[in-house]
Order: sequence, then C-alpha cells, then structure tokens
Amino acid sequence: MGLFENAKTTRDSPAQDSQFNFMEAIEAHMRWKIRLQEYVNGTNDEPLDANVVESDDRCVLGKWIYGLGEAKYCSSPLFQELVQKHALFHQCVGAVVKAIDAGSKDKAMRILTEGDYLKASQMVTTALARFSRNVGLQTS
Repeated sequence: MGLFENAKTTRDSPAQDSQFNFMEAIEAHMRWKIRLQEYVNGTNDEPLDANVVESDDRCVLGKWIYGLGEAKYCSSPLFQELVQKHALFHQCVGAVVKAIDAGSKDKAMRILTEGDYLKASQMVTTALARFSRNVGLQTS
C-alpha cells in the first residue's frame, strides 16, 4: 500500500493534534528514498505518477498541514518553514519520477543521491522534528 493510500485525514476532516504522529510522518517521508531507489532500479512495481507525488497535499502530513495545521498554526514561523520544506520535498520526489519517466536514470540517481532530493529530505525531516518539539505534538 502506498503512502498516499494510508492518509487518514482530509482537508474536510483533519486529524486532531493529539492523534497526529509526527514520527510516523518523518518515517513515511524517509521511506520515499527506498521507494524512489526501487523505481530508479526498476524493482518497484508500484506505479508512481509525477503529478501525484509532487503534490504536497496528498500524503498524511500534507492533509494535516492544509487542514488542522493551517487552521491552528498558520502564524507560526516554524509551521511556515515546515510547509515550505514539505512542498520542496515533494517537488524533488516528482523530479526523480519525471527523470525516470523520461528515460534518464543517471539524472534521477543524481537528484536522489547527490542533489536536491537529498537536501530536501534532510530539510523536511529536520523541520518536522523542530515543529513537533516546539508545539509538543506526538513524536512516538
């Protein structure tokens, strides 16, 4: 089952803060590297649509961000940082998928291991951890 299918929240029905687990969100975003490496290597049978994966509002975290998170924390600089880093992360995921779909395995691997994806992955996990610590949300 893909990360998007596990989304338990929607813009219409966001999770409560006490139910949202930021550690799970961090782990889910870290699993993208494995999924993308498998996609690059042709060992992932899961179809990845660049237009879907580059959208930052379809995963569990994105649904929380654009639901309860936005309603509750929109004025927080740490929340704004999280929104920005999360969007960048998904743009990089989309760039890897687009490179593979265009037949450029070398470019996809560079993005994934040396380029923007690597940086964006580190930035989003750091932003998630900082935000959750700052507002005291569940991380385990």
